Parts: sequence; structure tokens; C-alpha cells
Amino acid sequence: MAITRVCFTKANMSDNHDAIMAFLGTLPSGLTLDSNNNLRATLPGVADPVAVCTGSNGSGAMYFDYGFSTSNGLMVARQDGAAAFVIAASNLGTTAAIGKSYSASNINALDLSNSDGSFSLDGTQITADITSFVPIVLGDHTYAPKCFACNTVQCGGRAFQMIAGGRSFAYSGLIALED
Repeated sequence: MAITRVCFTKANMSDNHDAIMAFLGTLPSGLTLDSNNNLRATLPGVADPVAVCTGSNGSGAMYFDYGFSTSNGLMVARQDGAAAFVIAASNLGTTAAIGKSYSASNINALDLSNSDGSFSLDGTQITADITSFVPIVLGDHTYAPKCFACNTVQCGGRAFQMIAGGRSFAYSGLIALED
């Protein structure tokens, strides 16, 4: 399957949110996207929802530019790479929610069935002549085998589609989701 990219309207927050929801369809059980485009997860045994991808103050509104559909999941991203989230499968076939919040330097990664809190990965990037692809660990004995953190990069900070090693990826500037 080829990667499909959708450009979201940014006329106003309501239209942007509606376009994102139409792209995502029915969210997996345990995920919610509020009207400000903040993605949160409800986890087993955790009282309060856990932030996956939120605005600069945890509930601030965020416009997103693109949606990418791959054979391994969905990615929603800002063009400037400031925020993105992925819904994919874990190595156990459960739902993984991975996100970089606006103005944050870390990646939040969790397994909706097996995590008991947010697992945070270092989101610091180093510019180099090669891009590294490291599978994203979800914290509790699971990982996302087709979703990667790219901490060493040739091209960072922008969302686009790329081909590396003959494989296609939706890329947020820090997170890559393989097709």
C-alpha cells in the first residue's frame, strides 16, 4: 500500500479538528481527541487520562497540517515538526499511541492494553549524514515494530514522506511510521 497524505483545513480550530476526526475515523477504545486536538489515552488501572500529544500548556489548541495513512497505522503531524501523533500496532497486536507534544523534547509512547503510565523517550535530535531508525519502546515489554524514533537525522523538523533503504515512511521530523 502506498502512503496517502491528507492536508487538513486550518480555516479555524473547529474545522481543523473535524477534518482530523474524519481522517482518523473511530478512535481505538481508550483514545480521545478533544476539540483542541489534544490526544489522551485512558489506561488500565490509571485514574486520569495520560497525555500522548498536547498543546504547549497541556491543553492548548494545536492545528495540524497533515494526516498520513500507511499499511501500519496513522500519523497526524504539524508541518513544522513541533507536534505529531501515531496510532499503530505493538509487537503483541495491541494498540500503540505515540506522540510528541507541542514544544516538548520527548516522545510519549504507550500500549493501550499493557502500559500503566506514559513512557517517555528522549526527543533530542542530532544532525548527521545518516538518519537512524530506532523502534519505539512502549514501556511495558512491548514496542512498535513499524514506528521509529529518529534522533540522528539528515532532515529534521519537517513532516513529509520519505524513502530510506528502499522503504517508505511517513515522517514527522522525529517519528517515522513505515508503510
